[in-house]
Amino acid sequence: MRGGRDPAQPLRPAGQHLWLSQCGMPFSMSAQWKALIRHTQPRFGHRVNAHLFRDCVATTMALEDPDHVRATAQLLGHAGFETTERYYIVAQAHQAQRQHHDVIAARRKALRRQERKLRVGST
Repeated sequence: MRGGRDPAQPLRPAGQHLWLSQCGMPFSMSAQWKALIRHTQPRFGHRVNAHLFRDCVATTMALEDPDHVRATAQLLGHAGFETTERYYIVAQAHQAQRQHHDVIAARRKALRRQERKLRVGST
């Protein structure tokens, strides 16, 4: 093969590592941190550290697929479901808050419409 090694053939077997470098080696903690910053900084305008990233995964899974929220415990390596359950509760609270906000906003909009009708009708 010309120009280097075949990327389909890693230098070492993957083993138990989830994140691997281009040459098949496990990512070091600092390499993971740098990659996370390199991808999150331009997209979100600030750095997202690994802990916040994990929080986001757990919360998103709880919101988007609550029937399978227990899978989050295994995915993130939580010792028990209690840790995952906290994310589920926070996600449900956020969702309830959003729904409450939407109801209030709809009522305010309806009230403004009524007020406009009353002003137009009284002139």
